[in-house]
Amino acid sequence: MSDPQTFPIPINAIPIARNQRQEQILGDREVTLDIGWTKDDDMGRVVVTISKRDDKNAEQLRELFCLAKDRAHWLFRDLNSDSDPSKAEEEKVKSYLLEKYNLDINWDGHFWDGELPY
Repeated sequence: MSDPQTFPIPINAIPIARNQRQEQILGDREVTLDIGWTKDDDMGRVVVTISKRDDKNAEQLRELFCLAKDRAHWLFRDLNSDSDPSKAEEEKVKSYLLEKYNLDINWDGHFWDGELPY
């Protein structure tokens, strides 16, 4: 996960027990997904970082999605602005992450429970 000092986590976000990083290359862009899992093995945080490949000086776009402690909704924050987090329903967050970043996983902490075909 990204260094916690580099961006503020909302106070009412659920604590994260373990982390995972996925990196994708999409044309001239690199997409990094830092995924945080709760102690109950639910997805609790996603930090999306998009940067231009081979250009360390280009501005990065960063988005933060956090599950609220009460699990009633998710919090979204554009990390490139000073805006306060906004609330979003879980289904909208899942749909957004799937459509925009192809993040298609089972949100209960497991990627795939099936057997390998070989």
